Amino acid sequence: MLRMLHREFYKLSKSPLLIIGLVVLLGVNVAIMTKGFYTPEQVKWFYEIKAGSDTKKLTYAKHAVNLSESDAQSLEDLILEVNEVQLIRTLSFSPVFINILILPFILIGLDFYEGSIAAPLRLGVRRSRISAGKIAYFYIIAAIISILSVLLVLLMYSSSTLKSCSIAYILRCMFMHAALDLAALSLPMLLVFILKKTSLIILSGVVSCIVNVLIYTRALDNEKPSLIPIPMLQSAREAIWLPGADMATLAYVFLVAAFYIAVCSAMVQVTFSKTRLK
Repeated sequence: MLRMLHREFYKLSKSPLLIIGLVVLLGVNVAIMTKGFYTPEQVKWFYEIKAGSDTKKLTYAKHAVNLSESDAQSLEDLILEVNEVQLIRTLSFSPVFINILILPFILIGLDFYEGSIAAPLRLGVRRSRISAGKIAYFYIIAAIISILSVLLVLLMYSSSTLKSCSIAYILRCMFMHAALDLAALSLPMLLVFILKKTSLIILSGVVSCIVNVLIYTRALDNEKPSLIPIPMLQSAREAIWLPGADMATLAYVFLVAAFYIAVCSAMVQVTFSKTRLK
């Protein structure tokens, strides 16, 4: 598998268009995730632009940063509260639905389209090693994009968040975020191996996107249930958002995500072993 994984990354290094595509995708991730960000300067601007008493200014600033029910009694308190929720907002605006549509196609689907996925077979490489290399390559790239997206947003737009939260908490959020992203991407990856045809791959991406939207819609708000209730959603939100989440909750969410990844990966192995390649 390691040899096949090395081969995949070598192919990537020789494909400038694919590299550019992944960089653009990372940029899109960052752009979407920053929708929820308000810097201390922006909070201060919202406060100062409103005429009237300090109370009216503070109330206006709270509404502007979507913290209308905040108990902050001063601008400084509000800025501190905004800093505390920045990481939550970063994760809330995770563009996993865009990744579902794009990543499986450009990392795996193109190989089926071009026929290059069969090349190692002619060299005597076993199918199990080919599919294992593809799976590992896909998950590594997806995890890198997921983690880098969060890290870049925090570094570029909210250095104050890095100062106000512990490193352990930020790392936990980033890796749990990546685990849930990979779980969401595992089904589209499987569909690429099953369908193979470009048009069907794109259609499956759209269907997967819709299903995920139905599952996660409104799930970012703990007071509103998702359209398709799944027990892990509440635990997932607690595991990601709450600094004091217990280890049992974290382990539960991680195991559920790992289960999805393992099942889809095993099904890829079975599917690819029976796939007819030209």
